[in-house]
Amino acid sequence: MKTNIEEIVKKYLEIYPEEKEKLEDLNVLIKDNKNNYDNLFNRKNFKGHITASGYIYCKEEKKLLLLEHKTLKKFLQPGGHVELYDDEMINSAQREIEEETGIKNLNIVNVAVDINIPIDINTHYIPKSEKKNEEEHYHHDFRYLFLVNNIKDIKIDFNESNGYKWIDIEKIKNNPNFIGIADKILNF
Repeated sequence: MKTNIEEIVKKYLEIYPEEKEKLEDLNVLIKDNKNNYDNLFNRKNFKGHITASGYIYCKEEKKLLLLEHKTLKKFLQPGGHVELYDDEMINSAQREIEEETGIKNLNIVNVAVDINIPIDINTHYIPKSEKKNEEEHYHHDFRYLFLVNNIKDIKIDFNESNGYKWIDIEKIKNNPNFIGIADKILNF
């Protein structure tokens, strides 16, 4: 991974300075792993690690694609763990989207000159998983925005998701999993 996470967070906060407090735990993780950069992405780092995901939005129909996460039993945007062979964060999000939906060649929405600056960074709790032999931890999710021209059926990976739906962007505004994101998306 050649992306400089510290630089991404700095540039992100220049766009969204009101989120500084929200990213405090992520900044501690970055500081604590200054000498072990790869540990930021290590899924066995149970202090937390960085993930990547993507919102797939059909602007014309004002609908967002959500997948029902197999383990968490919630409808969420496609995404997952960063692999060290992913050279950029944006590529991690694109890879995860393709693996989970089959969608390729998405239109990336740049929120800044640097394509690796996400539309949102979110820290959320992941419960312990006996099946995966993983302790409870936090994901620091770098969330990107991609546009599609029309709503279409997708080919989900049933190892990761139980199903999918295209949901009206207005319906997620009050969902705790998407606080603030609908307004950010609607600004583009």
